[in-house]
Amino acid sequence: MRMLQELDRDPVGVAQVEREPPAKGTPWDLDRLLASQERDTAKSLDVSVNVIGRQAQVRVADVVRLHVDALASRNQVLDELEHTPAREVPKGRLDLDSFVADDLADVGDVEALAQGRRLAEEERIELDSPVEARNREADVVETTKCQRAASSRSRFGTVLGHRGRTSARKANAAGDAVASLASARDHRSRRAMTARPETNYARSGDVSIAYQVIGDGPFDLVFVPGFVSHLELRWTMAPMARGLLELAEFSRLIVFDKRGTGMSDHVTGTPTLEERMDDIRAVMDAAGSQRAAVFGVVEGAPMSALFAATYPDRTAALVLRSGFARTLWAPDYPWGRTEEQYRVDVESERRIYGSRSEAEAFVREEGNWEEDDVPSVVDYFRWSASPGTLDALARMNREIDIRHVLPAIRVPTLLLHGSEDRFVPMEAARWLADHISGGTRLVSVSAGHMHFGRGVDEMNAEVRSFLTELDESESWSTSAPDRVLATVLFTDIVDSSGTAANLGDRAWRELLERHHALVRGRLMRFRGVEVDTAGDGFLASFDGPARAIACACAIVDEVRELGLEVRAGLHTGECELVEGKVAGIAVHTGARVLALAGANEVLVSSTVKDLVAGSDLRFEDRGEHELKGIPDTWRVFSVLR
Repeated sequence: MRMLQELDRDPVGVAQVEREPPAKGTPWDLDRLLASQERDTAKSLDVSVNVIGRQAQVRVADVVRLHVDALASRNQVLDELEHTPAREVPKGRLDLDSFVADDLADVGDVEALAQGRRLAEEERIELDSPVEARNREADVVETTKCQRAASSRSRFGTVLGHRGRTSARKANAAGDAVASLASARDHRSRRAMTARPETNYARSGDVSIAYQVIGDGPFDLVFVPGFVSHLELRWTMAPMARGLLELAEFSRLIVFDKRGTGMSDHVTGTPTLEERMDDIRAVMDAAGSQRAAVFGVVEGAPMSALFAATYPDRTAALVLRSGFARTLWAPDYPWGRTEEQYRVDVESERRIYGSRSEAEAFVREEGNWEEDDVPSVVDYFRWSASPGTLDALARMNREIDIRHVLPAIRVPTLLLHGSEDRFVPMEAARWLADHISGGTRLVSVSAGHMHFGRGVDEMNAEVRSFLTELDESESWSTSAPDRVLATVLFTDIVDSSGTAANLGDRAWRELLERHHALVRGRLMRFRGVEVDTAGDGFLASFDGPARAIACACAIVDEVRELGLEVRAGLHTGECELVEGKVAGIAVHTGARVLALAGANEVLVSSTVKDLVAGSDLRFEDRGEHELKGIPDTWRVFSVLR
């Protein structure tokens, strides 16, 4: 009780308890240390216990919220663990299989025993003393218990399955308790250094995207990296590898390198958000994932948000780490960076390619790294992308603005933010949470900007709690969505009545058939879906604004060979799905944009322009307009060809 009172006074402190060892075979009474406080007044504590030899250490993590029932499960598991006495082991080779079988058989945990045996097959080492043998024994026992959550979940569910949820929830509560043990985290790092997952490739258009699949949990989790990444190198770095293994313990984790970085194809030009969104879909298809939670980090967050809005049928949940809706400052978005601030930040990022001391200084500023990890982090960043690639990414990221997309996100969303993030303020995270239509949860953790280094363990614990809770509560509905983010394209033949009068009915019908065939051919080429044809005009929908613009430009240019002039209007917004076809206010907005277009002109709303950030498309401002029947004023832009 005294220890718990001390912990209440210092919730982020460290207390170490030493006492005379009990008689041989007598267990430590950790239950008295951890659970003597009455349940109805129990605090939300994260208690990690590292049992080595004759000493118990109690550490309270910075920010972890535990319910009373989870605390009770923790005490039960720790009590079981402590009742497994260390055995005297002779100097020489330690038979891990034998000691796991002997020490865990009394607990009767078949799943833990099975995982312990698999671990024993993977790891047999020479030990120099009985003390080292006991330490290794404790490490494996703790790690085996830690694996219980994943194995129990695999037993009770399949992808998007929901059988045996009560038992799975209890198993996870027990597994979470042991997962916080420091020695278990160390073991995950050692495993990652020796057993890397296989790297595969998915085709996204004509680009090969490198990806890996880790774990066999009951649901899929796609990790979208920020900045740059390298699939193979991250497994040589203990902090990065450990973070991925933590995610893979409760999910089937899918990781990939964005185009132009790491082991994926290097590309010319600047990849757009739309192209990168296509890469997520290509990787999911190649990995056999129909529906997944999507976890986007830093600039991977806007891309993940766009994916969730565009493909709600493939997105079960969304996690955004250090996310933002817009990069640059605007009068209605004061949390963005000014042009000058952004230029200075890009120059700072380029220090990674400077002298060794400059690169290490940059790494220390970017994340809460342990000092011993800094040199290897420098190598990781340098080998993940070239200076030219970094410049291209900076150009694309500068133009990011997904504010109009947020209301179309209707999946459950977790927002994670580092309290020490010097690039994205907490106000930007709150703004995201306020404007996303789906249920949101915002959590702040003591961490920096990147999802590496100190603080990642706590954030991964939040991800685990959020996603497993959704999975167990059957919140991941598989029903078809009734709303989707789409780009609508309207085309219209200029002065069609006059042309028809000049040609006559028969010639006009023949010309109209040739026009329709040309338009339908271009829709097929650019993955458009024909929604309606009214006389001489078309309505089509696209899952990406850049493809819609390319299609519109091709139609306008090519119909001129038929002796016709066409105009086009485009808008991106949340559309209702009625019998598989788009409808709603976004469609009406697109029609009003078309009405402002002139002959041979492709006119787009500001939303469309914002979403093609990083592309080679150029626009001319046509000013603000009131659109009949549409709230507010809208700025429109003409596509320069």
